[in-house]
Amino acid sequence: MNMKNFEFYQDIKVERWKRQFFSIAADTEEEAVKQAECYKANDVTAYDIEVTTEDLYETEICLSPSENDGQNTIELYLKEGNRLIGGNEETEIKCNDTFAIVCPYCGFKDDASYPTADLGEMQCDKCGKHFEYVRETVISYSTEKI
Repeated sequence: MNMKNFEFYQDIKVERWKRQFFSIAADTEEEAVKQAECYKANDVTAYDIEVTTEDLYETEICLSPSENDGQNTIELYLKEGNRLIGGNEETEIKCNDTFAIVCPYCGFKDDASYPTADLGEMQCDKCGKHFEYVRETVISYSTEKI
């Protein structure tokens, strides 16, 4: 019996840097830099200048639902009729009262690192995001007969 092939596609929301090239006419480099200063905090494509862009794919990271206001960042569709099958609904990451440090962004469990400070900041080895940790110490006692 011949089985049918069913086509699917997946949409993934990502974040990546974009490089935008433009030029400024000026008498000196110093003058050009001074004119370019206004673009430090503003998208150059919003101005009436010629701009070419390049996507920097090597900087691309997948977003989690928590970084997207709780909305899906991955959605699976049946191609026929563009029917949504489902997405990665936000799930809460257990990162309190654990025996290892757990990244609150991606859930990566770092069994290998045991910082000596009772509190501090770390960078996740998986997603690269920074987060704070608190090491909690529990004291217990045991006794036995002499």
